[in-house]
Amino acid sequence: MKESGFRGNNVLVVGGAGFVGSALCRRVLRDEPARLTVVDNLLSAEIDNVPEHPAVDFRFGSITSERVLNGTCSTSPRRRSATAAAKSASVSGMTSRNSSPP
Repeated sequence: MKESGFRGNNVLVVGGAGFVGSALCRRVLRDEPARLTVVDNLLSAEIDNVPEHPAVDFRFGSITSERVLNGTCSTSPRRRSATAAAKSASVSGMTSRNSSPP
């Protein structure tokens, strides 16, 4: 069997809270990456789809945002913080249909 290229590496999954992206995250996690950064704006996805795992670093926002790319947006290795970030964005007036994340 071929050795995985994910083991011990940092991996980025864009759209990791969606159906396909979350399946990809679960597959990558089986190979034990050092860190799995998941970026999603939650416009057509659910935070509950993001796997709970110590290696997961969830970043709420768009991959086109400089804050996300520079790592200064809200980040969280744990679901409760990611859920809080998503709820905070929702409370601040962002809707899933007519607004884009910071």
